Amino acid sequence: MVIQGKRASVGTCTGTVQWITSAKHVQMLKPGNILATKMTTPDWIEAFVYIKQNGGGMITSLGGLTCHAAVVCREYKIPCVVSVPDAQSLDGKVVTIDGATGEVHVHD
Repeated sequence: MVIQGKRASVGTCTGTVQWITSAKHVQMLKPGNILATKMTTPDWIEAFVYIKQNGGGMITSLGGLTCHAAVVCREYKIPCVVSVPDAQSLDGKVVTIDGATGEVHVHD
């Protein structure tokens, strides 16, 4: 299954989606996981640093090309897809994200 979001930051990665609702819970991320959240703000910087150092990517359910997550992911060269419908439902699933096309490929 392929879910279409909006392209935000080029690159691809495959990993298990981990839905996180608050920057306070960033320490729950595991290496190589794809962080999924509603949206990010500047207090999420720890998450971006962690993803950069440990691989992985980011999905948000809101946002566009100029949203916070997209801009910071481009700066850190982290694959990112934004505006993914019902991103929370991907929690625990293995996906491949393509930040250049905005596609999220859900693996069976």
